[in-house]
Amino acid sequence: MSIQEKVEYFFHTVFGKWGLIVSNHTCKVFWLSILFFVALSGGMAMRKNFEDEQLVWTPTGNPSLKSRDKGSEMFPSKGGFVSMIAEVKDPESDASVINLALLQEVKGFSDALQTS
Repeated sequence: MSIQEKVEYFFHTVFGKWGLIVSNHTCKVFWLSILFFVALSGGMAMRKNFEDEQLVWTPTGNPSLKSRDKGSEMFPSKGGFVSMIAEVKDPESDASVINLALLQEVKGFSDALQTS
């Protein structure tokens, strides 16, 4: 007997038995299903609510939180804004993000993100 036949036989027997149970005990299956779903739904009523869901999943002190706060101060709107964080590759050097070569590299990276 091949694997395909074994799998097919397994599903045939499982769903065949389930079909017999449902057809012979329709009312019981219906009410047990309703009870099961109500019990599972009761757990949803006890879930925790957080004022700001982003704070739950983002580590404290993350640059994205600082950027979000700065962006919401600069652009107060309900729609939000899209930002990108650019950092100097070698923080030990005296390099700055504000020079033409680095700004062109950041622009190239941003353009590549928007085209893909």
